[in-house]
Amino acid sequence: MKNPMKNLLLLLFILICSLSVVANNNIDSLRSQLTQKHTDKELASLYFKLGYQYVFINHDTARMFFNKSLYLLSDSGNRKLTGKIYNLLSFIYNIESQFDSVIYYSRKAIHWFDSVNDADNIVYSKIRIASAFSDKYLLDSAFIELKEAQQINHVSKRYKVLLSTAIAELYINKEDYINAVKQLSKFKKLIDGLDDKKLAIKYYIDLGLSYKQTNNKEKALFVLSKAKYLSQEINSLYYLTVVNINIAYVYQDMNKPAQAIPLFKQAANYMFKENNLRRYLILLSRISISYSLTNQPDSALYYIDTIKQYLPDLKTSKKYKTVITHYYKALRYYYEKRNNYKEALHYYDLQVKMRDSLTELKNVDKLNKLRVVYETEKKLQENVRLKQLVKLKTLQTEKEQALKKFFRILVILLTVLFISIFIIFIQYRRITLKKRALNAEKILRLDSEKHLVEQQKEAMKRELVLHSDLVKTLNNHLLQQATLSSNMTIWLKTLKPFVNAEGKKYIQSKLAEINAYSFEQNWQVFERNFAKVYPGLQKAIRENIPGLSITEYRMLLFLVMKLKSSEIALITFQSASSIRTAKFRLRQKLQVKTDDEVLKIIEKFIKP
Repeated sequence: MKNPMKNLLLLLFILICSLSVVANNNIDSLRSQLTQKHTDKELASLYFKLGYQYVFINHDTARMFFNKSLYLLSDSGNRKLTGKIYNLLSFIYNIESQFDSVIYYSRKAIHWFDSVNDADNIVYSKIRIASAFSDKYLLDSAFIELKEAQQINHVSKRYKVLLSTAIAELYINKEDYINAVKQLSKFKKLIDGLDDKKLAIKYYIDLGLSYKQTNNKEKALFVLSKAKYLSQEINSLYYLTVVNINIAYVYQDMNKPAQAIPLFKQAANYMFKENNLRRYLILLSRISISYSLTNQPDSALYYIDTIKQYLPDLKTSKKYKTVITHYYKALRYYYEKRNNYKEALHYYDLQVKMRDSLTELKNVDKLNKLRVVYETEKKLQENVRLKQLVKLKTLQTEKEQALKKFFRILVILLTVLFISIFIIFIQYRRITLKKRALNAEKILRLDSEKHLVEQQKEAMKRELVLHSDLVKTLNNHLLQQATLSSNMTIWLKTLKPFVNAEGKKYIQSKLAEINAYSFEQNWQVFERNFAKVYPGLQKAIRENIPGLSITEYRMLLFLVMKLKSSEIALITFQSASSIRTAKFRLRQKLQVKTDDEVLKIIEKFIKP
């Protein structure tokens, strides 16, 4: 597993020693100064400078000069310089991947920096220890170191950002990108105010990577564009390349391969100039895939052929399998876009097999490292157990005293609880009795209301019977009157043949008078009785159905009384056809088709 904190430490290594090392002091001039007379303090400083010059040339020579400087400093007591030497020794062991030594010398550096209250260098040493723990797969221990570093006061802005970035990179190592974003977002304001642009670039790259992994592609592009701007400002091709690669990956994730192509090309050119063939070929495979995704198979094939030319040069390399995996992936996309699915499937199988073999190698490496981790963890656990035994003895007496206090409090609480329960029970008893009394009252009230409703129902039934009897009586009376009138009319008509013309006219006029008088008499009786059966209905009909003629109005009342056409004809002294015609006109006026529909309209106006 790669440790991104290593890059961060290498980035700021020069910053730590910038106060101690003069740029013009090369090895030859420093060695010539050794021939002159110096005090122990001056000589220790000279050995330190020589050791620093050899850090990137010869580690053993660097260690020799540092040890000489430490020997002289044991008497002079320059604590800050002693801390710096231990810091540089831990840096050398970090390069050599001797992580136990890194932890040992970083802790010594912390001891000396702590004695002079150098908060920044303590934080830096803590980050170095965390990096070593991370390389040993002890991520929890690494987090503990960084959390302790966060508690240190009077840390400069630069080292606060450095610490925040280190914690975020641990989260990235654990693939916990959400917490990485949260950690980096805390120090956005600080990073904008820093003069150290390289550190700012590294910060924005980490933040962009975290946003990318949490699917915040737009935010990732925004912060990576900031990193790109700063890289152009300091004219750093290396950082510009790293930023461009990350931006290109974001564009690929956003399905915008056309925008990723120029960025991959710039990065590939840089890697070619730096003779980094492995990364160069991987980037060519990315360019080929992007061309395939943009339906430019000829361009994709060109880059595939370029990779094929350089592959033999990498056969001896440990990273050959990684490159060949990317090569197969590019071929798969090429054939897939050419609709040659047979070849695409073939190269996909090769890609998967190669990827599986790579994971097996990584797993073997992980297992070996995990064995080391297991052994170190065992030792740590033994130390923890010893400390716990000491703590247990002190805690045992405290627990006994705490238990006694607890039991006292428990007895008090139980008595209070019992009293409160008793009070609640009494209150509850009172409430339930009240509720029962109220329920009994409600039941009595409901019974009386039921009895009243039943009485009302009985009264309504009696009233309906009376209404129906009244209607029957009315109908019978009217029919009797109509029958009497019709019989008289028939008797008069029988007299017509026995009288002269004037007598006939006289009889005819008298018949008309009798019919009119009989109808008016019948109507008055009918209207009075109708008002008794349906009080207020006549008024409601006149108000709600305006424009009715007297004939239509009377026909409407006859229909309400449910009289047949023959019965209406007898009462009105008209023929059955005349009654049907009158009903038809009434239905037309009310815009209905049947007598039942007419009655439905009238029912709305009948008061209950």
